[in-house]
Amino acid sequence: MLILGSHIQVNVQKGTYQLSGIAPGEYTCIALCEGMMAFYDDDCQVTNSKGNQMNLVMAPFMVDGQVRVVLTWGPLIQDLDSFMLTP
Repeated sequence: MLILGSHIQVNVQKGTYQLSGIAPGEYTCIALCEGMMAFYDDDCQVTNSKGNQMNLVMAPFMVDGQVRVVLTWGPLIQDLDSFMLTP
């Protein structure tokens, strides 16, 4: 779903979607799927060029006591150090 004053709802088939006729600009993108946590990005850029693409990462809802860490990055992988303390 893209939101700019009003909204456009897009149904996803087999994990892919396609938008057309969207004016260039900055949008807020929200993806909702039953049983999954919502995806939210308030800086979706649409340009005039062909090939605008956005990959979404969605995860199922967690139960109490569970934690999930999902790491994503672009084509240039940055060095990442992560430390977690758990009971």
